[in-house]
Amino acid sequence: MEKKKILQDTIFFEEEYYEIGTKIFPNTKNELSILWKNQDKHSNPKYILVSHPKSEWKFKNGIGIATSLKQLEKINKVPFCFLGFEWGFSGAIINWNKGKLENYFAKYQRVYLRLEPESYTEVLPDEFIGDTEINSSHKLIQQFNPKIYAIRIGF
Repeated sequence: MEKKKILQDTIFFEEEYYEIGTKIFPNTKNELSILWKNQDKHSNPKYILVSHPKSEWKFKNGIGIATSLKQLEKINKVPFCFLGFEWGFSGAIINWNKGKLENYFAKYQRVYLRLEPESYTEVLPDEFIGDTEINSSHKLIQQFNPKIYAIRIGF
C-alpha cells in the first residue's frame, strides 16, 4: 500500500498555537508543513515549516536542520544574537549583526531559524533560559553549541 504524500493535519506553529495545514511527505524525514493564508482553498502559503531532526532540506548555502551555532558563526563571519531557551520562542535567531547571513536570508522573504542544545543532559544556566538575548560568542553557549531544530519561511 502506497503511503500518502500529502496530508491535511493539525500543525504546531509556535508557543501553544496550532493550525490546520498541509503536510507534504508526512511522517518522513523530508516532511514539510505548510500553513495557508486561505485555509479553505489551501492556497497562498503563509509559512513553510521544517523540523524533522533528520531533514535533508537545506538552503543553497548548506544551512539546514542540525546546522550548529559554530557553523552559523563561521558562515556569518560575525557573532549573532538569539533568544533564550525553554519558552515559546526558544532559540529564535533575532539578529545577524550585519553578517553575511543577514543579506542572504533577506532574499528568502522571512526566514526564522531556531536553535536548541543537542541534549539537556547538562543543566542550562539561568542566564540562557526564557526571554533573554544571547550572543553566539558567549564562551559557555559555545560549549553547548546549539543546533537548528526548526526552520520557518514566511510569505
